[in-house]
Amino acid sequence: MLPADHTPEKQAPAAIDSTIRIVENAFRQNRGVVLEYARRRIPPDLGRLIDPEDVVQDVCLEFFRRCREVDLGDHDHVRRLILTIARHRIVDLVRELRARKRGGAVQRIEEVEDFDEPGPLIGLLEQLAVYDRTPSQSAIAHEIAAHLQRSIDRLPPDYAQCIRIRHIEQRSVKEAAGLMQRTEHAIHLLCSRALVQLKNELLKSTRPA
Repeated sequence: MLPADHTPEKQAPAAIDSTIRIVENAFRQNRGVVLEYARRRIPPDLGRLIDPEDVVQDVCLEFFRRCREVDLGDHDHVRRLILTIARHRIVDLVRELRARKRGGAVQRIEEVEDFDEPGPLIGLLEQLAVYDRTPSQSAIAHEIAAHLQRSIDRLPPDYAQCIRIRHIEQRSVKEAAGLMQRTEHAIHLLCSRALVQLKNELLKSTRPA
């Protein structure tokens, strides 16, 4: 479904469900194009660090956010918007990873609030994965790791499971689909929703009561 902050307040439930199905179908029709685009555009030296399936998931989330910018009946317009989102996401990932290789600072929890895209949050989860395996080799602070863990624990069980499988255990979409007994498309949508809710939980944990 669409993120809660984008749900039309005055639409009837049936109309909302219809809109969600239209948006899901629009993205599903272009999923293969996005995946192939990501595979071609990811630099060879970063191929082990950027999973094309992760790019697809990020594009799916952003497309749901921006779907009102496009006529969903205009297939060419839909595809152009989706590929534009994919291009920007890959550029951001490449810039972030190259900066990290040059010793760039790890994003802090407070920085998550300043971004509409999930990149900074996914970066934190990647650092948490390193922290869980080898704390001494992780650049993430213990306090930030604790905030992340507590915020994940507060998510609905299927959201938390999806986050852990995809971003902590760093399994592929196909593996996550098998473990959670869902389709790959359902995993993309579930993880997108889980990231939105995790962001909200993280921000709540850093604000005074």
